[in-house]
Formats: sequence, C-alpha cells, structure tokens
Amino acid sequence: MNVWFFFLVRYLLSKGFARLNKWFVLPINDHSDVKVPNFSFNFNFFLHGDNKVCASVDVQRHRYIYNITSKDLEKTSPLNGKK
Repeated sequence: MNVWFFFLVRYLLSKGFARLNKWFVLPINDHSDVKVPNFSFNFNFFLHGDNKVCASVDVQRHRYIYNITSKDLEKTSPLNGKK
C-alpha cells in the first residue's frame, strides 16, 4: 500500500503541490495573475480483504496559500535596507 502513496506523493510534488502535514495543497505565486483552485486533499489507503487496496480521499476548501520567497521576507525585515 505504501507504494501507491509514495507514487502519489512524488507525482503531486512534481506538479507543484506542497505537503502540509497530511494535506496536499497547491500554493499560488503572489506575483502571478493565475488563481489555482483552493482545495486541499488528504489520501488514506487501506486493505480490504486479502488483496484489495482501497483509497479514501478527503477534499476540503481553504483560503489561498502563497509561496513565500526570500524577497518577501526581505520586505518584512526590520532591517529592510539598513545594513
């Protein structure tokens, strides 16, 4: 069962998703006009019987999540421009 989960994790991370604990979210870039769906996903796999792997998917809507860059952190620094 773990093989399915690792494959899924690797695929989602390669597509730009971020993992926050057990949730996968697609952050947006603050410098972009493109808005992505604000849904997060949680996957659970379990064994049913002797040889059937089942998946449970929990989908929740959330506020937009942004990527933070070093430039964003520099803007908020108390020493902004004071070296």
